[in-house]
Amino acid sequence: MPNVTSWNDDKLFLGIAAAVIFLAGCSSSLSPNHLQEMSFKHVIIDSNPNTGADCCTDVCAVGDINGDGYLDIVIGAQNAAANGLVWYEYPQWTKHPVASGQFTTDGQTGDVDGDGDPDIIISESGSGIVWYENHHNPTAAAWTAHKIGSGYGHDLEAGDVDGDGDLDVVTCDKTRVVLWQQINPTAWNELTILAKDGEGTALADLDRDGDLDVVYGGLWLETPDSLNRSPWPQHIIAPSWPGAARAKVADINRDGRLDVILSVSEASGHLAWFEAPVNLQTGSWQEHVIEAAALEGAHSLQVVDMDNDKDLDVVTAEMHISMQKRVIVYINEQNLWRRQIVSATGSHNLRVGDIGNDGDMDIIGKNFAGDGRLIEMWENETVVVTKVGHTIAPNIFALSQCFPNPFLRSKNGIGRGVILLELILAKSCEVDLHILNLTGQKVRTLDKGWRGAGRSLLQWDGRDEHGMPAPAGLYVLRLQTPTQQAIRKVTLM
Repeated sequence: MPNVTSWNDDKLFLGIAAAVIFLAGCSSSLSPNHLQEMSFKHVIIDSNPNTGADCCTDVCAVGDINGDGYLDIVIGAQNAAANGLVWYEYPQWTKHPVASGQFTTDGQTGDVDGDGDPDIIISESGSGIVWYENHHNPTAAAWTAHKIGSGYGHDLEAGDVDGDGDLDVVTCDKTRVVLWQQINPTAWNELTILAKDGEGTALADLDRDGDLDVVYGGLWLETPDSLNRSPWPQHIIAPSWPGAARAKVADINRDGRLDVILSVSEASGHLAWFEAPVNLQTGSWQEHVIEAAALEGAHSLQVVDMDNDKDLDVVTAEMHISMQKRVIVYINEQNLWRRQIVSATGSHNLRVGDIGNDGDMDIIGKNFAGDGRLIEMWENETVVVTKVGHTIAPNIFALSQCFPNPFLRSKNGIGRGVILLELILAKSCEVDLHILNLTGQKVRTLDKGWRGAGRSLLQWDGRDEHGMPAPAGLYVLRLQTPTQQAIRKVTLM
């Protein structure tokens, strides 16, 4: 039987007495701060997006497209009268064209060619799987298109699957899962790793053997020593989970093992996370229900720390086919889940990211079809961080430029393979120094906690939180104290 730990009251509480009774029955207490709703501001990015009258705003992605240190938004659409692929520039959300075409259903940003800026990887109905090259001047004319291969990508993930330092692509067309192994930016090797109906992919090193595995709905596919092996070894996570799913991977319970989170994307179903066993080859994944009541068309799934309390929350949304059309944050309260409805207008393939670099994660979404389609954001106003800007007086607070920059990660023990930077604090304080990729996701925490006044020398070896080599490309180092913020950029070769 699944372990049901959901805690669902749309109004949060019917009254103080009800809250006291509930807390008295819990094995662990919750602080009063955890009983407050998060605050979100609704922002309309585009009230008239490039799309057809009936369909479809399909693809949503985020990335620092113009290299100014702030996340921008990428949207791909079908039946557009103008450009089907565009990006919106922060902070005024100026719309810039990328390409014309029929773009569906998923896309990512990532540095495909290793030149330090984010490119766009997407599925286009006429051309197949394509990446669009960012020429360091993304507000100029159309980007250069490079074909990866033929086919359709309902799901599309980008990551260094073969461990050679560049981005590979994994797609699912609802009948098979394909690895597109990058030989070079214009040559790709097509490998069918599983032929099975379904949807819902994610990349992660589940077995911690140094390479990326593939989650496919209720399965995970173990990356073999020889990538040409087909099909890849299959392992069951959730044997009865519907084939149409969204999937994410994260360490929910902070036990050092990567868990899997699943929603039902095309029909009605519940939301749950599956606890990874000690032995992934022989053990069973324990199901923990986040939402026992049925969600309809939960075609969005993100797992991040939304309330900055150092544990992971879950964001989902029901798309236009739902009667309720809810955008929902499930707030993790010591492995109990409090549902907060952010919107009743629905969303499809939503993304999260720290828009504006204010220290919290925002929700970016759009509906696939139906009335009232918008490109919109629910700006997280729960945590307020005072921004000082990119340059701060050295006698108060400073983060040096990185050296060397660019830097080359050590491979097979050859080369120093680190960047160095200096932190200067005029007085002792709490610091949070971490590395973000171009989609705003945290790659590595370099320092977190109380640090004394003075000078400190820090370094990064080009690896992520789990010791895995990060792909080549541009990264952002962000330092935050309770009152200030500084940002530096570094290129990993």
